[in-house]
Amino acid sequence: MLSPSLEDYLEEIYRLSLTAGMVRVTDISRKLRVSTPSVTKALRRLLSKGYITHQRYGLIGVTDSGKKMGAFLIERNQTLQEFLMLIRANCDIPAEAESIEHYLSNSTIDSLKSLGLFMQSHPDVYKRYIEFMENPVVPEKDESSAPAAETSGDEVIILIPEPEEPSEEENIVQSEEAAQQSKVEKTEIAAADTGIFAIEKTNLEPTPDELPQDTEAAEKKPAE
Repeated sequence: MLSPSLEDYLEEIYRLSLTAGMVRVTDISRKLRVSTPSVTKALRRLLSKGYITHQRYGLIGVTDSGKKMGAFLIERNQTLQEFLMLIRANCDIPAEAESIEHYLSNSTIDSLKSLGLFMQSHPDVYKRYIEFMENPVVPEKDESSAPAAETSGDEVIILIPEPEEPSEEENIVQSEEAAQQSKVEKTEIAAADTGIFAIEKTNLEPTPDELPQDTEAAEKKPAE
C-alpha cells in the first residue's frame, strides 16, 4: 500500500518512462516541483517496495509490478478527469482529479467509470442531464403531507402536525361498535360461567351406580 505521495512519484515515473524512455532524478524534480533530496528519498522507498530500479546517479527503471501499479494510477486519474468533464465541473480538472484520486476506493472508481460508459451508451439521458444543468428546475414538493420545519439558530425543528379529531359520525360508529363488542364479551362470560356451574353440580351429585353397596346388609334383610 502506497502513500498518496509515493503514488504521485510512481505515477509520474511511469508517465516519463512511457514518453521519454529514460527517467532521471532531475526530470521528476522538475515535473513534480519538488527538491532533488525529496525525490531521492522517495526513490529509496519505491526501490525497497520493488516498484523501480535505480543506481546511484543513474537512470531510473520501472519493474513489472511498478508498471502494473503505474498503469492503474494513470487510468484512475484519467477516469476522474473524464468524470469531471462529464458532469461539467467548473474547475481545474487535472488539479481536481489529482486532489481526490488518493481518497477514493477502487469500487468508487469503477462505479464512476461505469457511469461514464452508461452516459456514452445513452446519449438521450446525457442530453437531458445537460439541459438540466443549463436550466435547473427543481420540482415543487407537496408540503401538505410533509412535516413543516422551522429554524432556530443552528437548529432545525421539525413540526409534526397533530392528528385530526374524528367527526361526530365516526364517534357514533365507534360507540356502537364498542357497545356491540361489550355485549358479545358479556354473553361469552355468562355462557362460560353457566358451563362451569353445571360441571361442578354434576360432580357433586354422584349417580346411583357410583353409590357404595352394603352387600352384607342386603343378604341379612328378611324377605317380605
